Amino acid sequence: MFPWQKKFGNKQPFSQPPPPPFKEFIGRFYNKNPDINWSPYIPQTNNPINYLEIGVADGGNAIQVEKTFAKHPDSRLYCVDPWQDYDEYPEYKGEQEEGWVKFNRNIDRLSNPNKYVIKRGFSDDIVPTFPDNFFDIAFVDGNHETEFVYRDGLMALQKTKSGGFIIFDDYCYMWSQTMAGIDKFLEEKKDEIKLVYDGKRSFFQIIVQKL
Repeated sequence: MFPWQKKFGNKQPFSQPPPPPFKEFIGRFYNKNPDINWSPYIPQTNNPINYLEIGVADGGNAIQVEKTFAKHPDSRLYCVDPWQDYDEYPEYKGEQEEGWVKFNRNIDRLSNPNKYVIKRGFSDDIVPTFPDNFFDIAFVDGNHETEFVYRDGLMALQKTKSGGFIIFDDYCYMWSQTMAGIDKFLEEKKDEIKLVYDGKRSFFQIIVQKL
């Protein structure tokens, strides 16, 4: 469980059993299938891409992207997550380390680990080290508090190529603080992006394209 899910107690309200292709997956699986949900808005290509994911958890989303948008053997998936306990949430002590172990086990068994560039650390420290205008797709699903979501969006925008796409997860009223961070980003950067999907229909994500 992530620290910002504290209000749910010990429940995992969005975690689902993995579908048959991922039956060996262990841990939290959030089945917002990128192949189904993103493909109407983001073209898949046979060329290699650079993909950034901020907030990786146990790897379910990254693994699905590796098999679809990043299927080319020369594609690279840059995964940024601290997998680290927070002093402010002692009740979850040890769970992040378990997530780190599960993530590595999942990509070893269900994906091609050679395509992953794994950066264990906080996004504020890691993402600025990447080249500007480098990523074709960036997925923002890190700390869900307003200011962190906003900052992750700013960094993702700087590091994404012109014409590339940024996806924000959990744009829904249950995550009002997350929506606030995304809305702040959308308003302040409206002249630099195009809103491609508004999160109001079948899945609670925002998709923008960098101009």
